[in-house]
Amino acid sequence: MNKKVYKYLYLVSILMVCAFIILTIVDYSNYNPITTSAPFYADILLRAVEFVLPAFVFACVGYIYQKKNK
Repeated sequence: MNKKVYKYLYLVSILMVCAFIILTIVDYSNYNPITTSAPFYADILLRAVEFVLPAFVFACVGYIYQKKNK
């Protein structure tokens, strides 16, 4: 296995966090409290489960690979 795979895992993790931030801003700009029944923090929690949780897993796996290859 490539010894630099942890860098790719860190990159994927960073990209997923950036996607979370961008999509949260887009959701906020499209959010209309009059027409939606769910509060905005529900959208944020959904995006966090979609992006931040897997990003954390990728970062942890990258950290394990980094420690394993040293």
